[in-house]
Formats: sequence, structure tokens, C-alpha cells
Amino acid sequence: MVFFISFVLIQNKRKQRKNQARKTPIEDLDFHLFSLKYKYLYFSEGAKAQGHTVLSYRLEDMDIQGCKGCGSCFGIVTCIQTDDMQVLYPELLQADHIVIGYPIYMGQMTSQTKKMFDRWLALCNPGFTTRLTKHPKLTFLVSAGNGSPELIEKYVESTIQAFSFLGIETKDYLIAYKNANIDDVEAQKDIIEKAYQLGKEL
Repeated sequence: MVFFISFVLIQNKRKQRKNQARKTPIEDLDFHLFSLKYKYLYFSEGAKAQGHTVLSYRLEDMDIQGCKGCGSCFGIVTCIQTDDMQVLYPELLQADHIVIGYPIYMGQMTSQTKKMFDRWLALCNPGFTTRLTKHPKLTFLVSAGNGSPELIEKYVESTIQAFSFLGIETKDYLIAYKNANIDDVEAQKDIIEKAYQLGKEL
């Protein structure tokens, strides 16, 4: 495994889910991933403390191809590619809250995350109006190294703006910097506490 990407779908506690989450072991391949695991686990615990159901998917374990730009989804209301995005589309349509965690490599999100985002085109009508009947909230959990906080925050905020046309409101985002080793990650008590509170406030 090269990247760990946490893609989390949270359903309102008043709803019942028929399908169980696919469980995948988390591997700490680098300190960015360790940082993401910490934030995700604490966010998840906060959400569960409020009675929410949490489903998680690890994009690295999924077969998601890039968008071909063919426009077929505008005519048939789905993407014609038969890969694992067909697993995520129903979840996106049902989710009350979507949490996406990714590390910053080379100043941007990882390729797995970008391919998944590009395939959200199938959630649009011709003319780029949204097909979402529910309007889930969105939270980003991001791990960065020693890059410029100003540039990284601008990048995350520009990503947030890209979702507005889908009717998705970003509730918040959390960026952890300077993840040089495990001690650095574990010492970020304020980040860990904020991740827990973000989950608890859903």
C-alpha cells in the first residue's frame, strides 16, 4: 500500500443501515498516515458518542478509475464505468455527513482522492445542477508536512469551493502540520481533541 485515504460516510442516528461497513486493517506506512488514522479514529469516536452510524472505505483498497470525460452520466444518470465508484455512489446519495481524509503530497491531495472526486461528475445534471436530493455536510481531515500553512490552507479552501455547486456545505476542515515522527503526531493533543469534537458536533 502506498497511500492511506480515509473516506467516511456518516448516517443520521435516526436511520437504520442494512449494509455493514467493510472492515480493513489500517497500516501506518508513514507519519502522514499515522496522523490521519489518529484524527479519523477520534472523529469517529465523537460521532459514535452521539449515536451516529459510521461507515468507512479506504480508497487505496478500491478500484476507482479516473473520469473519462465522456459525458455519458448526463444521459443515463450514472457512470458507465463498472468499478468501485458504483459502491460509493449509493452511499453518497444516502449520507448525512461525508468525511474525507487525505495527506498532502507535493502540495496537493493524493491521486486516489482526486480520481474519486472527479467521478462525482455523475452526481450532476447537464448544466451542472446537483442530482443530490439530500445535501450532506462535508468535513476534511488533512495531514501535511512542513509545507507553507498559508498555501496548504488556500488549496484546501479552493477544494471546498468546488463542492458548492453540488449543494454540499463544508462544515469544517482540520489540518495537522509537522508530522515528522510518531511523537510529533501523538503530541498534537489540540488536533486530536478538535477531531473528537468535530465528530461529536454532528
